[in-house]
Amino acid sequence: MNERNTDTRGVLVFSPDYKPSSGGIAEHAFKVAQAMKRRGLDVFILAPDLPGDREFDLVSNIETRRVKQVPVIAPLLYFLALLSMLKQHNIGFVYCVTSHPSGLLCAMASAFRQFVYSVTVHGHEVMYARRGLRQALKAVLKPLQIAVMNTAERVLPVSAFTRDRLIEAGVAEEKICLIYNGIDLEDFAEPADVSVLLQEKGLAGKRLILTVGRLVERKGHDTVIRGMPALLREVPDAVYVIVGEGPERAKLCELAEREGVAERVFLLGRVSREEMVGLMSRSDVFVMPSRQVGTSVEGFGIVFLEAGALGKPVVGGRSGGIPDAIDDGITGLLVDPLDPAAVAGAVSRILLTPALARRMGEAGRERAARLFTWDKVAERILESVGTF
Repeated sequence: MNERNTDTRGVLVFSPDYKPSSGGIAEHAFKVAQAMKRRGLDVFILAPDLPGDREFDLVSNIETRRVKQVPVIAPLLYFLALLSMLKQHNIGFVYCVTSHPSGLLCAMASAFRQFVYSVTVHGHEVMYARRGLRQALKAVLKPLQIAVMNTAERVLPVSAFTRDRLIEAGVAEEKICLIYNGIDLEDFAEPADVSVLLQEKGLAGKRLILTVGRLVERKGHDTVIRGMPALLREVPDAVYVIVGEGPERAKLCELAEREGVAERVFLLGRVSREEMVGLMSRSDVFVMPSRQVGTSVEGFGIVFLEAGALGKPVVGGRSGGIPDAIDDGITGLLVDPLDPAAVAGAVSRILLTPALARRMGEAGRERAARLFTWDKVAERILESVGTF
């Protein structure tokens, strides 16, 4: 294990996915870096070059080194940039937001510089299968991936589900420290007014059931749609609103037609972050019955915390890391993600029991503020390595 460099307070956040890109990992990297900077640390970012990155970096207030995404040689460029930053900024701790390529390159760089590093694991990285070229290659490289993790100071899964998969894969249990994802409560303090949008879409005055997520099979939009006929018999004024884009859009539209609920299912596509928060604040219940599809699984489910921060009750699939995001019976309900009747029953129970919905929403808001802020995430990351 590397000897700690106690003469520096420099921290490098190394992420192959970063702002201005959208997505959970990019958001995670940026928010953790901000939170560490608020602690008075010298924080630096190593990230890919992206369209619009220059404008973003000018206002982010965190020194960022961008690496050109040149095919084949991008890992070498990352490695050279990593070595340069370790020396230039006297870095003592590197926080790898993903295990690949960040973790591997840090393991290599440790032969040249003294520093410690930790690796966050979101879930999909430790799901292995032999089907498909990408998964087959991943399974073949599994021993290298596990060896890299075991070289790190700490391995940081974002859910108990991911932690258990790491142990099964061969990561030393004493290396593992469970640290949940976080949210920024300020993002939800003043939701945008989406009254005009609701009016334009014919949603004003309806009971809104909302899902926000990429339109992929794993998210379970289809299970909600299959449950809509039964749900509408209990709650006639309910509508199902879906925010997001993805390859399943046409299939979901066809399914809604077959189930006879096309007029009650609204696929809004991609909306701005502000509109998403506004829609969530106007919803009556947030639902996402995610399930595992092959090796694709919900590593945590941060969107449930976002709904909770807005005081909304939630319904989620009992799968992957979602049970860490939902306190079953307290902040929401966990259901069989493959059972349309179970999903419809949970949603209708919340819609028809205002006191329950209010109690769950209040509990979700309190839990988000108490356990899941980015400041708490950053604090736990730093404490886990004992560097600062």
